[in-house]
Amino acid sequence: MEVKCFKNLVNENCIKLNLEKFKTSYFKDSKDSITFLILRKSGYSTKYYLRVKTVLKPLENSFDKSEFIKHDISDILLSLDSENPEIFDLENNISDNIRTEKINAFFQNNVNRWLKILENKETVKSEFTKNGFFYYPIRNKNLK
Repeated sequence: MEVKCFKNLVNENCIKLNLEKFKTSYFKDSKDSITFLILRKSGYSTKYYLRVKTVLKPLENSFDKSEFIKHDISDILLSLDSENPEIFDLENNISDNIRTEKINAFFQNNVNRWLKILENKETVKSEFTKNGFFYYPIRNKNLK
């Protein structure tokens, strides 16, 4: 699959999930958080990474979306491409039709599931407690 087609496919799926575009990322603003979906290309191959970055509210007065999407620092940082790495590696010999089907299903199931979890502090606490995930104590005050 060519890069342009791949990026268009990601864009279409983000639109289906009602994400707003911000520069090279997509985001969802909810009552308890702002979650960004960021597609990044490997510097060594045609592999892509799908990062999910969430900042919990209340936000600092100086919160800057442009700065936030640049760095791998956030309250919650997930790498969703690791859940299905073959569809994000464009060197992988998957037919375009199969890759399209898999990416559509991936967004509908995996990405959508994480977006729903990350929009609410209670579901964040529940998911992270249930699965033994770690979140930084400095920001725990925002989970109360």
